[in-house]
Amino acid sequence: MHVTVAYRGAHVTARGTAVRAIDGWALVPDSHWTEDLRIHCFRTSELEFAVPLHVDAFPTGRLVAVNGIWSGHGIEVRHVTEPPPGRPSPVHAHAVPRERPPAAPGPATDLELQLLRDGTITDRCPFYDGTVHVVADDVSLAARLLAPVYGDALRVKRAVFSQGLRRAARAALRELDGLGILCASGTAYLDDTNPAETVHTVEVVAVTEALAQALTPVASGLVRVTSHVEIDD
Repeated sequence: MHVTVAYRGAHVTARGTAVRAIDGWALVPDSHWTEDLRIHCFRTSELEFAVPLHVDAFPTGRLVAVNGIWSGHGIEVRHVTEPPPGRPSPVHAHAVPRERPPAAPGPATDLELQLLRDGTITDRCPFYDGTVHVVADDVSLAARLLAPVYGDALRVKRAVFSQGLRRAARAALRELDGLGILCASGTAYLDDTNPAETVHTVEVVAVTEALAQALTPVASGLVRVTSHVEIDD
């Protein structure tokens, strides 16, 4: 898969709350913000999830957007703006949910856990309507093994990403773990039409050459990368 590297000298943007560190300033993204960062003193090197800022003075404690030049380990600040205040979300009336069917599927059974471990099925997701949705490389095999458990409530779909592609992604993620550049990692649903299939997510301060190289063999879309430093178009 392709990701855009934050190369030295690139024009970049980052958003977050500015904090005064012992040795300078740093921008903390919303996903990592806690009030402790406002109270306690840290060195920028200790805030592995924050974006170091190369600047003589800065408006600390406020949510800002920063534009500047990427130095390779921080932003040489050129311009600072404050995002406009958020508008209150409109209130919508929600339909009263139907009572959950008594036979609605719950957590994965021992059989499903075994099938997930050996790769026979990729993911499974119980639906509120009483059906259970499964994705697998071999649809016929998965259906044959799980039909005795769920009967007509079973829905099986071919996985978008095969087990072979997922093994390559897991290997790449292990390599990324060894690089020590990840702020966070997890999983997310693929999309609305594939709610039973998940993809990997990783969060970094900036996309490095090493990260891009590690993800080269990964199928596009199987690993979603969120970078706190974004390259300006």
